[in-house]
Amino acid sequence: MKIIIPAAGEGLRLRPHTLTKPKPLLRLAGKTVIDYLLEPLVELEPSEVTMVVGYRGQQMADYVRRKYDFKLTTVEQDQLLGLGYAVQLALERMFLDEDVLIILADTIIQADFGAFVKAGDNVLALKEVEDPRRFGVAETSGNSITKLVEKPQAPKSNLAVVGLYYFSRPRTLLKALVALSDSGRRTAGEIQLTDALSDMLKSGEKFTPFSIDGWLDCGKRETMLETNAKLVAASPHTPDYLAESQGLQIEGAAWIGAEVKIENSTIGPNVTIYDDCKISSSRLQNCIIGPGCVITNSVLTDSILGENVSVHDQKGVFDVGDDGIAKVLTVQVD
Repeated sequence: MKIIIPAAGEGLRLRPHTLTKPKPLLRLAGKTVIDYLLEPLVELEPSEVTMVVGYRGQQMADYVRRKYDFKLTTVEQDQLLGLGYAVQLALERMFLDEDVLIILADTIIQADFGAFVKAGDNVLALKEVEDPRRFGVAETSGNSITKLVEKPQAPKSNLAVVGLYYFSRPRTLLKALVALSDSGRRTAGEIQLTDALSDMLKSGEKFTPFSIDGWLDCGKRETMLETNAKLVAASPHTPDYLAESQGLQIEGAAWIGAEVKIENSTIGPNVTIYDDCKISSSRLQNCIIGPGCVITNSVLTDSILGENVSVHDQKGVFDVGDDGIAKVLTVQVD
């Protein structure tokens, strides 16, 4: 099996954090986004993983090659023309002798991937959502998908296509994407993968729905914090050495890394603190704190700090990139 990971976006909604790193390398709940994506896929023993990259793509490729043993190929996306275009670029550069799994890089999908790739020849992961108008939407009958529509204004289903796809014959997908690109047809100005899949469906290809429960968005700061909270609640971690910390109270779930010094502070709920941080006389709630941060005499809520950020004598909501000065970017809370 081969795996394609489209990951060329600039992550504009996650600035200032994406000013120094690509979105899949942002941290939450003790790992990076790309780790949460790749670790479950290792068991599939892929022969090749192709990442479609753009903004800071070399940084991401270097990280993946250092940490994982599988063969990694990168494809540069020259234009941001949509997911369909990204997948087409990857397929055109691959030897299509095996089945292909496609998974997006800005969401965390919790599923039985082994069962997913065995569910049919063409399999789409689906999840019920409150507002399907923002997604590709599938209509189903029994164990078959009967219709696919990209971002419908009047959806007849609440089943969103969530960014996990399997194709036993990827040449058929490539043929549909090339035909879509050559036709000049666009949805919302982009070459949409859902449109190509809809064309395949109309031509007689069969698609199997696969329902998932765990679909965690990492596309903007609010959903990053929500996803962090869910992951921390599922796997909290507090090092034993913190038992000797003076005046430390942990309320609810937290994930705390190595060499972290905390005194006279209340941590939690829903807080991640990475390695080598120093926190004193402070309270943190619903926060992601990057490595090497120093926080003193402060109250932080709903905040994300990058690496090596210092916060002193502050109260509020913070959104600060690597090596930033938090005091300048504070949103005060009364």
